[in-house]
This record gives sequence, C-alpha cells and structure tokens, in this order.
Amino acid sequence: MLRLIAEIAGSGAVHIPSLREVERADATLVLGSNLPDAAPRAALALRQAARGAALALATKTKIPLWQDVAVRNRAGDARSPLFVATPTATRLDDIARTALRAAPADIARLGFAVAAAIDPEAPAVGDLSADLAAHARAIADELLAAERPLVVSGAEAGDARVIQAAANIAIALRARGKAGALMLNVPECNSLGLALMANGPGSVEEALAEPAGLVIVLENDLYRRVGQERIDAALGNAHLVVLDHSESPTSRRADLVLPAASFAEAGGTLVSSEGRAQRFYRPIFTESDVREAWRWLGDVGRATGRNACAGWDTEDDIAAALANAQPCFATVPRVAPSEKFRVAGCRVPSEPHRFSGRTAMNAASNVREPMPPTNPDSPFSTTMEGTYGKAPPQLLPFYWAPGWNSVQSLSKFQAEIGGALQGGDPGVRLLETHADAVQPYYADIPEAFTPRDGAWLAVLLPRVFGDDEQSARAAPIRARMAPPALALNPEDAARIGAAAGDTLACDIDGERQRLVLALHPEVPCGVAGIAGLSAKAYGLPTWIGITRAEAGLS
Repeated sequence: MLRLIAEIAGSGAVHIPSLREVERADATLVLGSNLPDAAPRAALALRQAARGAALALATKTKIPLWQDVAVRNRAGDARSPLFVATPTATRLDDIARTALRAAPADIARLGFAVAAAIDPEAPAVGDLSADLAAHARAIADELLAAERPLVVSGAEAGDARVIQAAANIAIALRARGKAGALMLNVPECNSLGLALMANGPGSVEEALAEPAGLVIVLENDLYRRVGQERIDAALGNAHLVVLDHSESPTSRRADLVLPAASFAEAGGTLVSSEGRAQRFYRPIFTESDVREAWRWLGDVGRATGRNACAGWDTEDDIAAALANAQPCFATVPRVAPSEKFRVAGCRVPSEPHRFSGRTAMNAASNVREPMPPTNPDSPFSTTMEGTYGKAPPQLLPFYWAPGWNSVQSLSKFQAEIGGALQGGDPGVRLLETHADAVQPYYADIPEAFTPRDGAWLAVLLPRVFGDDEQSARAAPIRARMAPPALALNPEDAARIGAAAGDTLACDIDGERQRLVLALHPEVPCGVAGIAGLSAKAYGLPTWIGITRAEAGLS
C-alpha cells in the first residue's frame, strides 16, 4: 500500500497538498478514509475547508473574518461541499453533504465512476448501480465547479483499488484543467520516506522468504508487520540482531539487542504525508550506552571494512550519503542549516533565557553543576546561552519576543498574521508536480461487493487512542483505550443470534479472537468492522468467520 502511495505521490502528475492548502479546498471527496480517527489534524483541516463557503459570504458582505460570531450568523448553514464514502460512520458526517456507507470494493467503484464522469478518457465502470451512478455524477459536478478541488484517501482504506480510484480522480481533474490536489494519508511517521527509499520490488514478506544467516532489525517489531508463524519460520535458524529503544516480541527473541536512541534522544529527518522533509533535533541528553542506530551501524560497517561508512560522523554526513545514494532525496541536505551554522559566532540557544535551576535539576546526585552537553549534530546549544538574534525558520526552538511572554509572540515570526514563517515554511518538498509528467489511469476496477453466506468482509476501523505503537505504552493513553470490538449491522448480528455487548469469536488469518459486539446500523450487510487490533499483523480487508463465543473459552 505504501509503495502505491509513493508511486502516485512521486509521479509528478498530481499535487500533494499541505495542511494549509487542505484548509483552502472548496470541494472535497473523502474516499474510504476514516480521517478523524486515522489523522485527526488532517480531519480538522477538512472542517476548516468546509467553512470556506461561509468565509466567502462574509468577505462578500465585508464582514472581517476575525469577527467569528458575525461570520457564523451571516453564513447560516452554508458550507463548502464535502462528500464522504466509508464503510462506517465518521466524525465528519455532520458537515458532509453526502455520507455514503459501502464496502471497500463499492467505494473504489464509486471513485472510478467519478473519474470517468470528469474525464471520458478514464476507464468506465460497468454495471454501476443507479444509486452509485447518481452519487458519482453529483460529486463530479461539484469537483469540476470548484476552484481548488481536493480528493482524500489513505492507507487506512485497506484496499489498493480505493487509492487507485482516488488517484484517477486527481488525474482526471488535471486533464480537465483543474488545480486539484490529492491527499494520501500514511499510517506512521516517515512511512512515506521509507516507501520513497525502497527501490524495486520487495516487501517484508518477500524478504523473510529468503534464507538468511543474519537478520538485523532497526527499531521495528516484525510481529506487527507479519503473522507470527511466518516470522518464527523465517528466523528459526538465523542470528537476530535488534537495534531498538523499546522492548517488543522481536527484541525478546533476539540474540543481540543494541540500545538505540528514541526520537527524543536523537535527531534526524522526517518526511510528512505532504512529501516535505523536515529536520528535528535531539532534546534529551543522558549518560548511558544508548546511541543512535546509525552510529551503531557505522561502527559495525567500519569494523568490517565497509569504506562507505568511513565518513559517517554527523547527521549531516548521513543526509549527504542518503542524497548521493537516492536521487529522490537529493535536496535533503538543504532541509536545514548544517551543524556548523552560527549567528555572530554563537550557537542558537535551545532554551529560553529564563531557563535556570540547572544545579537543582541534578542536586539529588551532585550539587556541582556539570558542564552542559554539546550536540555535534546540531547548531543548537543545550542551554540558554547563545545568540537571541534572528534565526532561520528551521532553527526556531521556541517563540519569544520582548514584551511577549506567551506563544502569541508567534506573529512576530510570521510574514503576516496567520501566514507562513518569515523565510518560508521549514523543510523542502520532495514531491512536486511537473507539467510534462504523465500518470496513466489505473484500470483495476473491482466487481461490485457481494455478501457471502457465513462469512464477513473484515475492514479495519482506526482508533485515535491505542493504534499507535509508542503512545499505546503511555498510561494516560491506555486509560482512554477501548477494548477490541467488532462492528456489525443489526441484521447480520440477528442472523447469528447476537446482541450488543455479546462476545463473539472471530477467525482472522488462522487466529481466533474474542471481540465484544457493537451494533452499527450504517455498516453494510456482509461487512464487519474490526477495531483495537492494530498490534496484530492481520491483512485486512479479509473474509472472516464469526460465531458466538462459548463461555470460558479464549
């Protein structure tokens, strides 16, 4: 799925928007993505986009946009059109013009039909129901009438054909001369960066199929990616080395574990779903054996005579090596100033000038103030010492201006209030559109969804709390995590004699899970929503069996 997203985003034929551009969209189609639970910040941007019609009315009647009450009174129920097509209800439905519930295959068919309605050159959908055809025509008309149409999908859709359909719509809009945009959500930080880095065919499953005497795993739990039986079979006779900062089933079975720095103990570069590479810097310094994973690998490489590792001394060296090895990352060294950057010969302070009490911070172990640590990978000092002059936008550790003792001083750093930072947005975009770029239409149109007797198509239902591997370890997040659940249409539940709150047994990829039943009248018959099992490497969507769980069995 990530390879497909990287292929589409890297084609240069579609525009990948920033969140600020998402907020300015004047017609939006969400295809297969439950964005509020998969990417809440992006969902907020869509809510802002829906207010576009109201803001336009206010501007027309010369009401200042900062007068929120007056703007809302003038606008009434006016909203920019938003269309949502997902298997289950979302928290965007209240502002949507149309919220369609359908199986992934039918959502993909809707998307392909919208593209064909926009551009006759796009592949047509055969045997389309009258209801879906009417929806497709209405959506196509609104997208064509808009100045800044937007199509949204993502990996959480589960079906590659849904993403292909979203891409077809963006390609069709471009063919009609529209300045459309395509936002494709990815599940984890740097997911897109990793997908762009991978060259040629290959996947975790294919890699595990190859016999290996030594397997090195970097900051990953393989059991969240592939089923346990396949992992155990692949690693049976191999020596396993794990570099990680958190304990996991993978690290527990390793022959050697090297302590790798977490994101808070290391710097690096992240690639967002916009395709923007941005630098982050190490905020925490400790005296321990913990080191960045790339430093461990560099030491191993030099010890084994690999000359390419000889120059890996700083993060800038790693960025330069990456740029040389991967053409798509050629601009990464320009993401931020180098570690040698100084203002008037001084480093940029990472702490505000009121930062004090450093002696008290360590008084429990030593009343003498230790020498502040030095970070060789960044131009920041680790204290309040340094220059407080103007710094590039990539090197703003906090917002402060004389007389402004709050984050409201942000306006002093912006080109205009509510606008971009002075000097431009930090980072560089790796994915830009090109006038001569050509992306062929995808033609893998699925057949209409047909329910099966005694089986249900299980789809993933994302959750804000608990789906993320690291945040799920935190007690405040765990306190907000709901138990795993199964969402069924009441008609399907009645067929197996189950009621809301009952425990059902689900056979998923050869494993049996006990899930509490939640009734969702909007879920299509024949479809089952699975929530709370993100830690399992289940290949959803997939067909599953569901029965009433026998008491006492697990």
